[in-house]
Amino acid sequence: MRRTTVRVALLTVLMGALAAWIHAKAVTDSSKKPVVLELFTSEGCSSCPPADQLLQSLDEKQPFNGADLVVLSEHVDYWNGEGWVDPYSSRLFSERQRMYAERFALDGVYTPQVVIDGQRETVGGNAVAIQKAVEAATRDRKVTLTLGSAVRDGNRITVHLNSGDLPGGQGATTVYVALAENKVQSKISGGENGGHFLTHVAVVRSLARVGTVKGGASFSKDIKLSLPAAIGGSGFRVVAFLQDDRTHNIVGATYEKI
Repeated sequence: MRRTTVRVALLTVLMGALAAWIHAKAVTDSSKKPVVLELFTSEGCSSCPPADQLLQSLDEKQPFNGADLVVLSEHVDYWNGEGWVDPYSSRLFSERQRMYAERFALDGVYTPQVVIDGQRETVGGNAVAIQKAVEAATRDRKVTLTLGSAVRDGNRITVHLNSGDLPGGQGATTVYVALAENKVQSKISGGENGGHFLTHVAVVRSLARVGTVKGGASFSKDIKLSLPAAIGGSGFRVVAFLQDDRTHNIVGATYEKI
């Protein structure tokens, strides 16, 4: 009887310790702030593969305290006349990059470029500058944004998106939802990267505006998305973020891997 009592007591202590550890981990994880890294890249650019590799490492390792990195690879189309047509490129991403060039008063666009939370930019392979920008971003206030579990029906995805209240002084804010392939690989036969085998992470295949939120208000909506016909077998992620229409600052973000 005594041994049984000791075992029960020991089990109770261990279960209590486990519960405390789970609680502590939950508190730690929830204290991390989402920070969006948008990498503007191209398979036609010989300077881009190191930046692609760095983004993949940041996505996998999540190395920065206090930050939950939400990464996106946005392949621009202005390299397509240089001997290779990037199959993931889109004019939409080139236009989005030009928007940022105006926001940062740059002379023009370049690759690889990474934009951090719409507020800071640097060369895509500059790990030190990215770390400093991410650390600064974790000090910014963020609006809570959550995605309900995605439901897939054929090539259609339905998710429910909720946000907390935006600050009262916040200007009009656009709600974006992206579908991104978790990992893609390409064998390049022409252009500056001809003969190389490239790997990319979180490659954006669609990016849509799904609503607008005003200061002091919140957002709640079922979002229906169509999967691209040629999406690969690595799976994909749904990424949602809130972006101020005037400043282009990203004030909230979340993602779910499917």
